[in-house]
Amino acid sequence: MALGGSDPEFVAEFLDLSIAAVAAAAPELPDAQRESLAERLMMAFLDQWGGCGVYIPKASHLRKRLRDRAMWSAYDGRPETIQRMALEHGLSSIHVYRILAQERKRRKIRDSSA
Repeated sequence: MALGGSDPEFVAEFLDLSIAAVAAAAPELPDAQRESLAERLMMAFLDQWGGCGVYIPKASHLRKRLRDRAMWSAYDGRPETIQRMALEHGLSSIHVYRILAQERKRRKIRDSSA
């Protein structure tokens, strides 16, 4: 489906996708609560970006960011952890060190602006 800024079908499809995502993430919640959460998320998104021509990047960007955050959380300072994460994610040890350095920098900037 082509994305149209005023296309009500797009909004309906986006809401359905949001409900499905919330259901997958929180299957223990009752249906009404999952739908309410998805609706609130959609309203926040539409309130912020509704009417704008917004480029939506591929999910791979978010997956990479989430991977980097998980690696930061899992890192305990030991070289064995670097090796394990490198194998787990199909990366070199040097790449893992770079990711951790970038994550450290992001957090330092975030913490200094808060």
